[in-house]
Amino acid sequence: MKLVNDILFESFYENQSVNFIVKQDAKKEQRLVFLLDYAIYMGNQFGKVYLNKSSNACAIVVDPAKKKVTPKVVLWNIKLVFKVIGVKGVLKALQREKVLKQYQPKTDYIYLWFIGVKNEAQGKGLGTQLLKEIVEDYKGKAIHLETSTIANLSFYEQNGFKRVSTLNEEIGYPLFIYTYQQDR
Repeated sequence: MKLVNDILFESFYENQSVNFIVKQDAKKEQRLVFLLDYAIYMGNQFGKVYLNKSSNACAIVVDPAKKKVTPKVVLWNIKLVFKVIGVKGVLKALQREKVLKQYQPKTDYIYLWFIGVKNEAQGKGLGTQLLKEIVEDYKGKAIHLETSTIANLSFYEQNGFKRVSTLNEEIGYPLFIYTYQQDR
């Protein structure tokens, strides 16, 4: 899954939402690598990790209905605190999650946690192909995501996602919440 980590590292290195969670210090790059390893683990356990055939686009989705607390998940969460967030950042991260929970669909849904395309491959429809695959794999379920990247808003809207809300003051930076609602 190193390829997935590499693509997402490139795609999310400057991302506001990721940098809100990742402690900003001399170890930022190692922290981001671990965050992405954590996301890949969670995707493999409770959803799916996508990597296209040409290995230049990927996505991670999690099905919240499948998430379970296991000793291994607890260990990953403890490592997340110490390797990514930092003890001082835990309260800030938990407050953010509490705010975001209010905007999650009340019905069964899939959380599109990460989607990324290598810089040199962007604009070729690879992200759209991944979204179509995700929609097909999860027919009948809503797909929920948040993005802080303004340049991606039209991408999601062109692919059928509807903006549910825009947050700013609640978390300290602009965050756009989208849902793709499918017919059952």
